[in-house]
Amino acid sequence: MDSGAASSPTLAARNRSRGASPASDEFGYGNRGSIQTSNTTSIHKSLSTLLDNEKFSDMIIICGGRQFKAHRAIVCTQSSIIDRAMTSNFKEATLRSIELEKDDPNIVERLLEFLYTGTYSDGVTCGNQETDTKSSVQGSEQEVSGDEEQNTPPDNDVAAGDENNELPMETDGPAVHHQSEGSKRHADPSDDMTLHLRLYLIAVKYKVPALQTLALDRFCHAVELVWKDAERFPAMVDELYDTMPPRGAVLKETLCRLVGTAIHDQKVRRKLKAVFEKHGEFAFGVMDYAIKFGPGQMTEMA
Repeated sequence: MDSGAASSPTLAARNRSRGASPASDEFGYGNRGSIQTSNTTSIHKSLSTLLDNEKFSDMIIICGGRQFKAHRAIVCTQSSIIDRAMTSNFKEATLRSIELEKDDPNIVERLLEFLYTGTYSDGVTCGNQETDTKSSVQGSEQEVSGDEEQNTPPDNDVAAGDENNELPMETDGPAVHHQSEGSKRHADPSDDMTLHLRLYLIAVKYKVPALQTLALDRFCHAVELVWKDAERFPAMVDELYDTMPPRGAVLKETLCRLVGTAIHDQKVRRKLKAVFEKHGEFAFGVMDYAIKFGPGQMTEMA
């Protein structure tokens, strides 16, 4: 009777379910990470067809004289700030529209592009959408430093909170051209430094952790590529220190580390002199890294 029970198909199935099954490896069932990434990419491909599309649209985002048709199921589930405005007793919930008065419409457009596709267009990042989607999905599962929930309801502009989170308006910014998967577009890499910075800021402002992760990664990559030669680098540093909330320490550390390793270069010091004088925090951070990388740095500066 025991031997019969042991050979029972039901019992055998239970035993297989408790351990690793050779069949699962043979048919690829064990590769759940790849399957999850593939499914996520497929979902984003479907959602991308709804980007700025009136079909099934149930909310309007107004910014800089432009109107973006959007979907609460997509936008509100990824931004707790916008979700609170659209589901609480505010006029936005009644009118099903929200006005972002203090934001750059070009940055808002890329924010929406990310919410619908899992990535956003830029000039130097040439990875395909699957790679960007995987990065953003992984980022959304990680805790973003300092991203604490705010309990204060939004005012006229949904992003009530630190005034330092405001983004400067630029009406002459580059328009977004949505691209097919894997396509490439050439542009000035120094422009992308500012783009990634502003997308990081707007992700912090509206609490979109996955976009924070992706924008941070692209920002660091772009800065490391072009910071020494980019004429706009001092202006970008100035903007970062003027607008970055305290939780943006990672971006500041990246800049201080890069400049600190090259501060012995007189050209670098001359280029950033005005920024050092305006932002003592930046100057101190750079000096701190210069000391860490060796006393020779300081000797050469003397």
